[in-house]
Amino acid sequence: MSTTIKVGDYSPWGQIQAAEQIAPGIVQVGTAGHGGIWLSPERKAALPACVKAYRSGYHSGSPTWWEEDCEAALVAVSFPEAFGQWDRAVPMVWHWYPTIAAALGLEAAA
Repeated sequence: MSTTIKVGDYSPWGQIQAAEQIAPGIVQVGTAGHGGIWLSPERKAALPACVKAYRSGYHSGSPTWWEEDCEAALVAVSFPEAFGQWDRAVPMVWHWYPTIAAALGLEAAA
């Protein structure tokens, strides 16, 4: 997998000040004001169809960048092996993206 994002590169939120590879092709980045997750072309291709179809004006329709507050949960439920037990991901997807949660067959919180 090609992981080509690093400190000093630019993200939609500004120059990257911190970058941590979570798994091959998945990098969490931080800038002075915000952050998110970068996906390699291979990871983008492996996204579930309903997540791949999702478009947000914040990342200009590109599934390369996913902001840290809400969209990162879509990446976490798409690649659970990379994120382990991220307890907030499923409830966040149900709250912000219920259509996607249903399409993915995620179990709703009781």
